[in-house]
Amino acid sequence: MKKKNRTFISEFVRNLPIQKKLLFSFVILTVIPALLIGILSFYRSSELLKHKTEQYMKDILLETGNNIEVKLSEVESLSFQIVSNSVIHDSLIKSNKGFPDEKEKIYTERAIDSQLRSMLPSVPGIAAIQVLSNTGISYYINPASIPLSAMFLNDANKKILEDGKGSIHWFDTDPATQTIAMGRTINSVTNQERIGYALIYIREKSIIDTFKDTELLKNGEIFVVGQDGNIISCIDKDLLGHKNEFTTLEDLNGINPRSFGTSKIDGMNYYFLYREINGTDWRMISFIPAVEYEKDIIWLRNWITLIIIVCCLLSVAFSVAISRGISKPVRDLSKMMLEIGDGDFSVYSTYDSKDEIGVLSRHFNEMVSQVKKLIQKVYEEELLKQKAELKSLRMQINPHFLYNSLESINWMARIRGVPEIGKMVKALGDLMRASISGDDFITVGEEINNIENYLIIHKFLYGDKIEVNIDIKPEIEKFKIPKLILQPIVENAIVHGIENMVGNGIINISGAVSGDIIMLTVTYNGLGINEERIKTILSAPEHSGRTNGHTNIGLKNVDRRIKIYYGEEYGVRIESKEGRGTKVTLSFPVDQLIS
Repeated sequence: MKKKNRTFISEFVRNLPIQKKLLFSFVILTVIPALLIGILSFYRSSELLKHKTEQYMKDILLETGNNIEVKLSEVESLSFQIVSNSVIHDSLIKSNKGFPDEKEKIYTERAIDSQLRSMLPSVPGIAAIQVLSNTGISYYINPASIPLSAMFLNDANKKILEDGKGSIHWFDTDPATQTIAMGRTINSVTNQERIGYALIYIREKSIIDTFKDTELLKNGEIFVVGQDGNIISCIDKDLLGHKNEFTTLEDLNGINPRSFGTSKIDGMNYYFLYREINGTDWRMISFIPAVEYEKDIIWLRNWITLIIIVCCLLSVAFSVAISRGISKPVRDLSKMMLEIGDGDFSVYSTYDSKDEIGVLSRHFNEMVSQVKKLIQKVYEEELLKQKAELKSLRMQINPHFLYNSLESINWMARIRGVPEIGKMVKALGDLMRASISGDDFITVGEEINNIENYLIIHKFLYGDKIEVNIDIKPEIEKFKIPKLILQPIVENAIVHGIENMVGNGIINISGAVSGDIIMLTVTYNGLGINEERIKTILSAPEHSGRTNGHTNIGLKNVDRRIKIYYGEEYGVRIESKEGRGTKVTLSFPVDQLIS
C-alpha cells in the first residue's frame, strides 16, 4: 500500500507542469526554512524573556529586601540603644521598687522621656517608642499619636518577649494604626535579670516606601508576610494583618527561596518568587500575572508570525515570478510545437538568452528552418516526380508507335528477302522495350538476353570484328539484379577497348557463385587501361572528361547503383594491362538477391 502511494505521489509530481514544479520547489525551499527559523526564534526568545523576567524579579526582591533589612537594622540599633541606656536602666529599677513620693516618679518619667526623645531623630519613620517596667508602668513618646490601647502589651506578647531573653521580636502589623511593633526585654547589666520591656512602633509606610515605586508593582504584587501568612506590608492597606490566597499559597513551600515558580490563583496563572527577610520570620513575596509576562511573548510571537507571513508571501510572489519567467519560454516552445504539428511552419522563437532554454530556442528555430527546407525539397521532388511521370506517360505513346513501326519493318524485310534487316530491327525493338519497362530488377537470364540483343545490333555495325562468348551458370539465372547493369560494361568494352584496336576483339561474359557472392565478369582484349586511369574512372565526378566521343561515366554509375542497393563492400572492380585487355567484375550478395 505504501509503495502504491509513493508511486502515485511520484507520478502526480512528475505529471505536474514545469511552472508548478518550480513553484512548489521554491515554496518548500523558502517557506519551510522560514517557519523553522521563526519557530526556533520564538521558543528561544521566549526562554530569554522568561529568564530576563525571572532575573528582574530576583533583582527587585534582592534590592527591596536589602532596603527593608537596612530599615529594620536601624530600628534594631535603636532598640539596642534603649536597652543599654544606663539612665533608662536606673529609672526602671526605681520604678520596679516603687517611688517614695510623687516627685521621684515625675523625675523618673522626665528622665526616660528625655532619653527617648534624644533617640527618636536617629531613625525616620518611628511612630512611637515605649518602655514598660515589670510593674506595668508605661513610659513613651508618641509622635504618631497612636491610641494607648494599641500600645497595650498583653500577657501573651510579654511571654513571647520573655522567652526571647532579650532578643528582638517583630510583631504583626496593627491594621488600625498601620504600625509594626518590635519588642525585646530590658535586662539588668549586673545580673541579666529582666527589669522591663522596650517596644518600638514604626510606620508600615516606612516599609512600603522601600518598594512602592518598583516597576514590578505596576503589573504585579509584592507582599511582606509573617510566618503565619498574615500580611505585614503591602500596597492595599485593607489587607494588612490579614491573609489571602497569595500569602497562604502552598506552592511557596515547594520551592527554594529566590526560585521561580508558577501557580494558578482564582483561575489566573501567576509567576511568583520569594525571599526571606534576615533577622525576622518574614517573607517577601512577589507575584506577576502570567499574562503580563506573556504579553511580551505574545507581542514577539505576533511579530515573528507577521514577519514569517510577509516573508512567505514575498517568497511565493518571487517564486511565481521566477517560475513563470523560467517556464514561459518552455510553454511558448511547446505551443509553437503544437502549431507546427498543425502545419504552421511560420512560428519563430524570439527568446534570446545564453542559458539552456535560449540554446533550445535557437535549435528549435534551426529545426523549423530545416524542416521547412526539407518540406520544400520534398515538394519540389514530388513535383518533379509528377512531371516525370507525366512525361513518361507521354513518352510511352511514342515507344508503342516505334514498336509497331519496327515490327512492320521487320516483316517487310523478311517478305522482301532481307532477313538481316528484320533481325536487327527486332533486336532493337526488344532492347528498347526492356529499357523502358516498369521493372527496375530483372533476372540474370533476362539481362543476358538484353546483352545479346545489344550485341546483335553491334555485330551488324562491326561485322566479324567482335566475337562474344557467354558462360552463365544455370544456378544464378533466376536471381534478380538491377536492369541493364551489364550493358554499360559491354558498351565500354566495345567503345574503349575494341573499336580503335587493330584486329578482332573478343568479349567473354561469365557468371558464377563464389561463396556468398555472385560474380558477373566481362573480359575483353583491346587497348587496355593504364593504372592511373583505372584509379580515376570510379572516383571521377559525373561530368568527367570524354574519350573518343564516348564517356566512361557508365562504369561509375554501375558501381554507384550496386553500392546503393547492396552496400559499399559490393560494386565494380577493374583489372587491366595496357595492350593486353581488361577484366571488369561485378559483385552481388547472394542473400540480398531475389530469385
